[in-house]
Amino acid sequence: MSAPRWLSSSVALAAVTACLAAPAQAAGTDALRDELQRGYDLAYNLDYDEAVETLTAVIEADPIHPGGYRGIAAITWLQILFLRGGVLVDSYLSDSGGAISRRRARKPNPPEQLAERFTSHIERAVELSEAAVRHAPDDPDAHYELGASVALAASYRASIEGDALGALRQAKEAYTAHQTVLEIDPRRKDANLTLGIYRYLVSLLPRPVRMLAYLVGFDGGKAEAIRLIEEAAAYP
Repeated sequence: MSAPRWLSSSVALAAVTACLAAPAQAAGTDALRDELQRGYDLAYNLDYDEAVETLTAVIEADPIHPGGYRGIAAITWLQILFLRGGVLVDSYLSDSGGAISRRRARKPNPPEQLAERFTSHIERAVELSEAAVRHAPDDPDAHYELGASVALAASYRASIEGDALGALRQAKEAYTAHQTVLEIDPRRKDANLTLGIYRYLVSLLPRPVRMLAYLVGFDGGKAEAIRLIEEAAAYP
């Protein structure tokens, strides 16, 4: 594997991880955001048990906000990736690209307890986000949370379950949700992070797979992807 290929793939996956595992800019109160961030910081330091305890307390404090559920799901995903040694390797993109032509790539099963924890929490996060969108279809925060939750589900589906086709459909739903955020409120440049990361990932795919991504509705282009990510980074 050449250095540029390794570097670009590693940076892309790290960016996806950061996007999915970061508390949303508009996630509830300042106290909620602080506790979410503390949970993620613990996870980045490999203190997974304490991270889950912290985010469980977030859920208990605000059981109808999807942030805590998505947080535990994200931390669980990172834990499974770490156990597999696949957080910063080329396998995420190569598996996703190569498996498009197959229904499902072969992947070792994750630990049952971790898989169940991920599934239960991400399903609840998506459920709450969808309910929020139905209740307030013009609320950009609701669409942001939905996009972040579905994007996490898509990444798990591709990287852990090896179901690239199913992940592609979910990723498109996440992409559309964050496009909707910007349509409702063009000032919400934080949504550009998801759009920019997906554009960047599409630009790294093999050409036949990239063409399929375009047909599904994704956009590409590294230069535009970087511009969008920079705008998101500058968002207050």
